[in-house]
Amino acid sequence: MAHRSEEERYVEITCGDPNSFQAWTEPEFRTAIDVIVEARRKADAGEGTAAQLANVERTFGFRATSDGLLADRDLRACFNVQDVVRYDWVHTFLANGVVPTDAWALIDLCETLGVATQKDIHDFLKEAWEVPKHRRGKGMALCRVFDSYGEKANKQHESIKCGASELLSLYGLLRHFSETRLPNDDGRIQGALRSFMAICKAVDILLLAKRGALPMARAGGRLKAALVDHMEAHQRAHGTEKIKPKAHWAFDVAEQLTQDDYLFDAFIIERLHLRVRNIAENIKLNHSFERSVLSGVLNDHARRALDANEGGGLIGAVAPLPQVDGAFVADKLEFGGFRVAVSDYVFRGEELGIVVACCVDSAILYVIVDVLQQVSELSPHSSVWRHDGSRRFVWKVSEVSECLAWQQRPGSELLVVRM
Repeated sequence: MAHRSEEERYVEITCGDPNSFQAWTEPEFRTAIDVIVEARRKADAGEGTAAQLANVERTFGFRATSDGLLADRDLRACFNVQDVVRYDWVHTFLANGVVPTDAWALIDLCETLGVATQKDIHDFLKEAWEVPKHRRGKGMALCRVFDSYGEKANKQHESIKCGASELLSLYGLLRHFSETRLPNDDGRIQGALRSFMAICKAVDILLLAKRGALPMARAGGRLKAALVDHMEAHQRAHGTEKIKPKAHWAFDVAEQLTQDDYLFDAFIIERLHLRVRNIAENIKLNHSFERSVLSGVLNDHARRALDANEGGGLIGAVAPLPQVDGAFVADKLEFGGFRVAVSDYVFRGEELGIVVACCVDSAILYVIVDVLQQVSELSPHSSVWRHDGSRRFVWKVSEVSECLAWQQRPGSELLVVRM
């Protein structure tokens, strides 16, 4: 095999061919960190300039410090850093990531062409949309992302400015808006539409993997294919100007899915931050503050580890299920990170039901649902259903998935948006 030159080993972040990507070896990675640390030492000692340090950091893509984890040689001797470090999909795709950037590129193009405006999207989101209860606080305020203040912020940052959790509700509604409110036969925006649809499909795959509805290895392969499609569609529609390093990191997320058993993310870390904060706020002894916080956090972790419902089970007030020995009901439940509550709509395959109770029987979680009848299909991700009130079933929670949003229509009809 011919030896590849140093230049041939690297590709631009606009490259959409995963077969061209190579990971550094562990010795190469350690050398890079040592070079960055040495450049920082020289800059601090006046032997080099800040500009030289910044150039080294940009070249290697890290900002390592001499007292940081990456530079700790004793720690590096215990494991390979590249085997344990993970790119967070939330920050890669959602938080100032690929999804809001691509969505804005479509919206900006539509405004430039006079096809649709941010005001149109604002009015669309102000309609009577509902989202699952566990996301309702975020979902009800989505229209503010495109109000007069949000409009200016979006234009200034050339991206949709909102939180990552808001985007989990917003991306599906924006896709529905694109599929049903934009002229899909307008050749001027078809390329941008394809690009946005491709990145939405990537988020769909990630959510399925997060909820355990799609095996991780299969999710990794499907995500990689979706990202290849997105990179090609994006560059055809918008060129390379809007592509960020996160667009390349997304491929690393896909690779990680093929290696891991679960999909962890920043939402989990943020919840742990809140757990620590709640304990710290109640400690008044400043002379032993750190020790007291650590003790409280460890005790809380131990208590939660012994809690049979931690990580899954009925939530809130629980009562026996009439006429079923050993079964119990509640208004909410959680299963593998998936939350559902009474009055939420859920799918089981192609069936749609409204949850009337959550229950557990023999350690298996179920939802009791009234099943709706489909009236029509509006787009690949939306359909209209009708309440008939005559069919009640019990579905295993492991077999259901949540709706992204829904809207009551006149009479007994319901417009549903799904992944």
